[in-house]
Amino acid sequence: MPTALSFKIKQSVAELKKILNNQPEHLRNRVRMLLVCKQSTQVLSKLALAEIIGVNHNSIQCWRMMYVKGGIGKLLEFNKGGHKPSLINAAAHRAIEKRLKNPKTVFRSYEELRSWIDERFVPGINYHTVNKYVKRKFGPTIWAKSLRRGTSARMNKPKVVSKKSFVRAKKEK
Repeated sequence: MPTALSFKIKQSVAELKKILNNQPEHLRNRVRMLLVCKQSTQVLSKLALAEIIGVNHNSIQCWRMMYVKGGIGKLLEFNKGGHKPSLINAAAHRAIEKRLKNPKTVFRSYEELRSWIDERFVPGINYHTVNKYVKRKFGPTIWAKSLRRGTSARMNKPKVVSKKSFVRAKKEK
């Protein structure tokens, strides 16, 4: 039968409590694991620790190995992935912004904008990439701009038109 991993915790209980209070929520269970191990009179298995902390036993195993290999610094290191650099660089952003603010060169659809970006800046760019980027950075201005001729007088910003008023205006015609 396998035995529980025994490892020495260098920090005192008081230090661990202070570290616990200074950590964001997603790292607190790691410090709680150390506190439980430090306060326990016997060596706890990963299953027992997982039940006490309320996490998966594989997380406990991973955290213990991180602590053994790199100490508290390695344990509290959080490498969140997923931040990809934007396909649309600063020059393309400025060009898009300039084109969206100019009422004479308005895009009638995101597909039209996508093909314009595809020709000039990012060959093969996906429709959804353009759609999400423009909505996130500039707001939902494309279809609203195509409904009217010009921009609002205040701050030269495009006027956002709701779908209800658009449908109502269409029915009235």
